[in-house]
Amino acid sequence: MMKHIAVAIDGPSGAGKSTIARLLAEKFHLYHLDTGALFRCLALYAEENNLDINDPAAINTILQGAVIKIQVMGKDVRYSLNNSAVDKSIRTESIGHSASLLSQNAAMRNYVLELEREFAAHNNVIMDGRDIGTVVLPQADVKIYLDARPEERASRRWQDLNQQGLECDYTSVLNQINQRDFQDINRLLAPLKQAKEAVYIDSSQMDIQEVLERISAIIQPII
Repeated sequence: MMKHIAVAIDGPSGAGKSTIARLLAEKFHLYHLDTGALFRCLALYAEENNLDINDPAAINTILQGAVIKIQVMGKDVRYSLNNSAVDKSIRTESIGHSASLLSQNAAMRNYVLELEREFAAHNNVIMDGRDIGTVVLPQADVKIYLDARPEERASRRWQDLNQQGLECDYTSVLNQINQRDFQDINRLLAPLKQAKEAVYIDSSQMDIQEVLERISAIIQPII
């Protein structure tokens, strides 16, 4: 029987963390918790209710009204907002931008942190985000910092969005990537940074399979 295990993958927006985490979860029979999806759910609630996320009063409204649930369905982890499933609705660039801003709020982070740690306590998990190895799961068995040049990350994100049928401009995506990086690195609360024990991987010149094999070689010995 596999021991209880936690894998943390951190890195900037568009580095491919979620894609790699899903593949690793399938390979090693872990549950993938996309932590960004939790903040995106909060951002979606704000958008659907026309709330200004820069207004302190709106933060309280979101925390009182948004109920996020994490459910395991077979091999998958699903998210719901007030009992409604969310999928493409939380994957837009505007929601991502709002989620980044909300993640700078202490009350928001504490709400999400409780969800993350509760899930990790009861499941073999792989999480990806900005502060998993440094704050959320500081005792994770494996810590990875996955990076790539901003231009490469913007290109990947632009292609993904177009494949989903979401029209967007590459320059706009690049600008949003750079803005997200600045916000995440310079925020006072749990900023994006590499954990001391994390293995740094620059995927700019690597394809998905190469990244998968590189990280698999790190996880395999502890399974």
